[in-house]
Amino acid sequence: MIDEAYSITANDYSDSYGKESLTELTKALEDYRDDLVVIVAGYLNLMEQFFQSNLGLKSTFNTFIYFNDYSVDEFVQIFNYTCYQNYYIAEEQAIGKVRDLLQKKL
Repeated sequence: MIDEAYSITANDYSDSYGKESLTELTKALEDYRDDLVVIVAGYLNLMEQFFQSNLGLKSTFNTFIYFNDYSVDEFVQIFNYTCYQNYYIAEEQAIGKVRDLLQKKL
C-alpha cells in the first residue's frame, strides 16, 4: 500500500530516488503480475498526474476505485461515533457547532 503515491513524482527538482522507485515499481508489477498486489492511493487529481508521469504505469493497474468525499452529515456521524467510543455524549449545541464548522470548511 502506497499512500499519497503521487509524492513519488511530485518534485521535478528532487534527486532520482522517485524516478528510480517508480521504475522498479513498474518492473515489479510486470514481472510479478500474478503474485503481487500493489495499492496506490491519493487525491484524484494528483493521482492522475502520478499515472501520467510514466507511460506504462496506468496500464499495469487493472482496477480503479473512486471514493466520494464525506458529506457534512457523514462527518457529524463520525464525530458522534468517536465521542461514543471515548465515552462522551455530545450535546445538540456542540453537534450544531461541529456541523457549522464543517459546512464552512467543505
